Amino acid sequence: MNYCSNCGAPLPEGGKFCSSCGTAASSARNEAVPVNRVAQPPVTTNVVARGSNSWKAISGFISLCICLWILYQLGVFGDLQSAITTPTQQNMYQSFTVGYWNYRVDNVKRGRTLGKGSFAQKADGQFVTVFLTVQNNDTTPSTLPQPVLKDGMGREHSSKMVFGSDLPGEDLTIATLNPGVSKSGYFIFDVPNDVYDLRLLLSGGHNSGEKAVVPIS
Repeated sequence: MNYCSNCGAPLPEGGKFCSSCGTAASSARNEAVPVNRVAQPPVTTNVVARGSNSWKAISGFISLCICLWILYQLGVFGDLQSAITTPTQQNMYQSFTVGYWNYRVDNVKRGRTLGKGSFAQKADGQFVTVFLTVQNNDTTPSTLPQPVLKDGMGREHSSKMVFGSDLPGEDLTIATLNPGVSKSGYFIFDVPNDVYDLRLLLSGGHNSGEKAVVPIS
């Protein structure tokens, strides 16, 4: 729309003079209709939140590494590997190596009682005493892994300490051996009377993941 430069009146389309004051249309001025603009909000980046999330991710990774290291030191990974590893079958009276340990099953005795006189103890079922000779082949002092007695029904039986048993040798339940040292002793199991097909499960150590089975009946 054109407007008169003198009085500001709108000029007719194609007109040469202002109809209000007679000023020539050549001196008219153009005025654009103002357009309303919507202000856009500024774009901001949450730097603090992003930095906080990065720190949480780093802290979580460090915590995971620490937990894995602790589990490794406790021998958990070795136990998991041992649980899925098929044991090698060995025979009584023969020496064999499993992981960090060398074993020989020397003898097996059964009985309803152990000890004499006031020290005599009666089994809930029957005592099965397994006599072994063991040697630590590791480079550091190690506690002998506890064996497990498994029967033909799939039941597993742990050893127990019987004080005053009057057995020759030493109870190996809590035996700790230095590198290269061997020792003879026994483990005592209190098992039900109906057990059959007994097998002794021996571990090569928490971090070795190896194990062996020795039929003893």
